[in-house]
Amino acid sequence: MEPLLVIAILGVVVWLVSAPIRHARSGRGEDRVAVERDALLAAKEAKYREIRELELDHRTGKLSDEDFRIQDRARRAEAIEILHALDALGGDDDEAAGDTPPAAD
Repeated sequence: MEPLLVIAILGVVVWLVSAPIRHARSGRGEDRVAVERDALLAAKEAKYREIRELELDHRTGKLSDEDFRIQDRARRAEAIEILHALDALGGDDDEAAGDTPPAAD
């Protein structure tokens, strides 16, 4: 659980620190949307990875059923928020296909 917490905190710190760089590169509207879409796609993949790691921790007995359910719901809710943000940007149909969090066990 601690490694996941550290990874989450580091991710937030990197996101906050890189904000000026991301905004500086996105001078035009189209570029800004492309950069935002790329960031959301990366966040989606990272969130899916977190969900898979959480499932592995549960299967290997590192997490109790209750802890797993709580953390799994939170991660899936975050993944859904990311997917909604991608939809709001008007993502490509090719990218949108199969954009659902990994299935729960």
